[in-house]
Amino acid sequence: MAYATIADVQMFEPSILDNGIADFSNELQLATDDLLDTVKTDWWPQAVTRYIGNIGQSQDVNSVAFPILDIARLDILKLKNATVYLALSLYIMPKLSSRRDADGDAFTRKSEHFTKMFKREWDLLGKRAIYDFNNDGQFTDIERARPARRLIRA
Repeated sequence: MAYATIADVQMFEPSILDNGIADFSNELQLATDDLLDTVKTDWWPQAVTRYIGNIGQSQDVNSVAFPILDIARLDILKLKNATVYLALSLYIMPKLSSRRDADGDAFTRKSEHFTKMFKREWDLLGKRAIYDFNNDGQFTDIERARPARRLIRA
């Protein structure tokens, strides 16, 4: 199941269906799959480490097992915009683009814009609670990915 619909895409690109293609469900599914891959490889290991560190303040960290990612525990609503940006930048705008020259056309420029928007959204997602670690149906402050503690040398 895709994390976004064509109605979600139209919030950012209202005239998307005016370009001769009526269905982008495949592109939205590809973007969802790509986003899940990114969550698994880039976000999950850091989030788990931070979460274990956060609860480690009140529990023995060694007693906490490294959990397996259960995509059913992800907050899909918070991932919707990232899915739309990814679909627009990687699949929809390139599909609509008729030119492949260095300057590009309007769709190429829009693709670049949505790539930047995805990167911005991805950075924000790293600071939000998007996973229900304790499976209580709520996304709490302790489940939010916090910046790693870093040693600052003088």
